[in-house]
Amino acid sequence: METFKKVLKVVAIIASIAAAAAGIYFAVTKLLEKKKLAKENETFTFTNVENDLDFIQTPIEQVEDEAIAQ
Repeated sequence: METFKKVLKVVAIIASIAAAAAGIYFAVTKLLEKKKLAKENETFTFTNVENDLDFIQTPIEQVEDEAIAQ
């Protein structure tokens, strides 16, 4: 009976480590998805065209290229 209890303890420890690893994996995966979505939303920015009332949506890369050209 003693060995059976020891085996159950070892199995319980392995199961708890596996559950913790799975929890960390899912948390990191969810965090990376949020960062990816945030980065996709940052691909456009509003740029002043002629005056304060007129705005167009311009890709950030184009704005950076124009800033470098000036």
